[in-house]
Amino acid sequence: MFETQVALTPDACAVAFENETLTYAELNARANQIAHILIKLGIAADDRIAICLERSTAMIVALMAVLKSGGAYVPLDPEYPSDRLEFIMGDTAMSMIVTVDALSNRIYGGRTAVCVDLIKGTGQKPSACVTHSNLAYIFYTSGSTGQPKGVVVQRGPMSRHLPVIAQAYGMTPRDRFLLAAAYGFDLALEQLFTALISGGCSVVQGEGGWQPEALLRSIRPARRLR
Repeated sequence: MFETQVALTPDACAVAFENETLTYAELNARANQIAHILIKLGIAADDRIAICLERSTAMIVALMAVLKSGGAYVPLDPEYPSDRLEFIMGDTAMSMIVTVDALSNRIYGGRTAVCVDLIKGTGQKPSACVTHSNLAYIFYTSGSTGQPKGVVVQRGPMSRHLPVIAQAYGMTPRDRFLLAAAYGFDLALEQLFTALISGGCSVVQGEGGWQPEALLRSIRPARRLR
């Protein structure tokens, strides 16, 4: 669905963060570059890949890249305590993390770190064999009532859910959708992907996005993309 939108509106704004924007064509090409690296490193359908990035356009690129590679992404907030990060990585038995060079040596031990800010390569569409029964992502609960638990979601339910939400919200290519939720929280899916399958722009809220003052600064009187 995203690649269909890329073909329709390649030069439209797909993602915005502070002073940086990516068009649909740019987001697609960068995600393809990383997906090719992941596939070359042996990633296949249902493999779990951690994404440990601060809020940025690179975070969106990484999410799209893992999905394009056929793998399932597991969000790791860099602000989480190290013991929680280690628990999630061990619980999912992952061996690869997508991150940036500045974070690559923090907690990853012998795991392979793919740094999105260092990758160059082809922007052509990668070849990955996936079906609706393959995994899309794994989110972990807060653990407030015990050990955090991983919630596994397949690609089929995700691909059926998002168009319904986009239709319910009345999303159009002229809309901007604020991504304020943490990307390890399921609400982020609706805030991000409903825009990207509708031709709209996903505006990534910076750190502290849940604070009322920060939200008020981000939300302006209704504007449409020209």
